[in-house]
Amino acid sequence: MPLSELTKKAHATKESYYLDLLKKADAEQAEHGDKTWQTARFALTVLVLSGVDLYVPVSPKGNGILSQIPDGLGQNGYGWLLWLVWLGFIVVVVVLAFYPVFENYHLWVHCPELAQELEKKRQEEREQEERFRREAEARRASPPPSVSDIGGRLGERNRSSFRRE
Repeated sequence: MPLSELTKKAHATKESYYLDLLKKADAEQAEHGDKTWQTARFALTVLVLSGVDLYVPVSPKGNGILSQIPDGLGQNGYGWLLWLVWLGFIVVVVVLAFYPVFENYHLWVHCPELAQELEKKRQEEREQEERFRREAEARRASPPPSVSDIGGRLGERNRSSFRRE
C-alpha cells in the first residue's frame, strides 16, 4: 500500500502499530534521499576533479589526463572539448530535471489490515458505480415521456404552488 494511505490512517487513528510502520517507512525514505544526495555529491566531486585535472598540471610534464584529449583532437582541440563539455552539461541538466519523473522508487508498506480496508472501500465504490451505470442505462432504455404528460405535470406543480400562497 502507498505511504500516503498509511500516513492518513496513522494520523487519524493514532494507534502505535500504524505509527511504528510510518516511522519505519519514513526512515527508509530518508535513507533513499540520503543515498541520492550522496550520489549527487560524488558526481560533483568528479566534475571538480576533472576540472582540476584539465587546468592544473599535476604530472611532471604538466599534462593531465583530460588535457591530453584536446591535444589529440588537433588544432581546434580546445574548441571541440568546450563544445563537448557544453553538450554534456546540457545532457546532465536535462537528466537531472526529468529524473524525478522517471525515478522508479515508490515506497510501499506492508500492512494487510489497512490494505483490506482500502480494498473493501474500492469494492464498494465499484459497486456503486456499477449501480449508477445500470440505472442510467435503464433510463436510456425507457421511452421518453410524452409532451402532454410533461405539460400535465408542470400544470399540477404550478397549481399547487398557487394554492400555497
